[in-house]
Amino acid sequence: MAIVDIDVGAGTGTFEAALRDPQGNPAGSASVIQVSDPWSVECRWQVNGLIALFSGTWRIQVLLEGLGGAAGEFQRTLNVPMVANQVTPYTGNVAFPPNSINLGAEDSMSFHVTAVLTARTAANSPLPVAALVDLGVVQIFRFP
Repeated sequence: MAIVDIDVGAGTGTFEAALRDPQGNPAGSASVIQVSDPWSVECRWQVNGLIALFSGTWRIQVLLEGLGGAAGEFQRTLNVPMVANQVTPYTGNVAFPPNSINLGAEDSMSFHVTAVLTARTAANSPLPVAALVDLGVVQIFRFP
């Protein structure tokens, strides 16, 4: 898992994310996945200090940006309840079901994958929290 510090303003934290192949194994920095296979991004984070006193929602977004001639961007979002004074860590798994990436007429596309963690208060106002993990490149292909 790649680990980054969370910029939380009043407190500290870390955010880890890893791309998992269809068998649930950690994928490398350049992964190849068949479009008909499920895959996921596993996330784990912890915070302490003032930010741990808040309640609201953690939001994990996994962003796929097309590379080269690959047109398109895809995003999946997972919301996780933020519980005031919860002993961390938190965990979340952003699932990409089979055929969730539309390749259109192409038989394969490459995407740069980034996991982003942000937070909102119980009143749905943004909190000063941000972390991004670069998960490398994934090649999605359609096998005849």
